[in-house]
Amino acid sequence: MLREFRNQPGFIRYGLAEGGDRTCISISLWETRKDADAASTVSAAWDRDHVADRVELKTNQVGDLAFYEGIPAKV
Repeated sequence: MLREFRNQPGFIRYGLAEGGDRTCISISLWETRKDADAASTVSAAWDRDHVADRVELKTNQVGDLAFYEGIPAKV
């Protein structure tokens, strides 16, 4: 997914977090709402083509981030 997002206009950052109880949450940051909306379609297609046999996409939401501050994790 990260490689696919990097090729999309307006991409800033992407992350994946464990949500507990066999769930995960992905968060992506985009320059504009238009970019984020377009990425939703890209994400759904990527999920369907690459992980649909293991992962179920339950919801997709686009909204405004109140603030974001931090240091990129070194993995």
